[in-house]
Amino acid sequence: MKGGWGFVIRDQDGECICAGRGAVQQALEPLQVELIACLKGVKTAMEMGIGKIVVETDALMVKQAVEALSHEDCPYGGLAKEIRLLLEFDFLNARIEFRPRECNRVAHSLAVLGVECPVSVDPLLDNLPSCIQVLIASDLAVPVR
Repeated sequence: MKGGWGFVIRDQDGECICAGRGAVQQALEPLQVELIACLKGVKTAMEMGIGKIVVETDALMVKQAVEALSHEDCPYGGLAKEIRLLLEFDFLNARIEFRPRECNRVAHSLAVLGVECPVSVDPLLDNLPSCIQVLIASDLAVPVR
């Protein structure tokens, strides 16, 4: 019933410009937590004034839920709809893409850290833990295909 979420916002060169993590105390299912992570990342990007966004997720069902209207009656449908509307109306250019888990190690590791975060803690990280810095550095060392 408890889950963790994490997101990382990178610039066009892959450098981390913002990251966040947190806990979900009453999770219905993993997809709900994945949608919460996407929503937190999208809202943070919007608040930062970012105009172009590519949301990358390792959960294909997140991409499908955000892009399709068929999930709106599900318990997590409101989250998917909110993400879809934010992407449509609050960004100049936005899309959501599915990526394998290997491409999403930073967000996954932040989610692991987020599980233990008290609700009162600011979800945005001022300083990234060294384990996250190592993952970001290794991502940047791999050439883009």
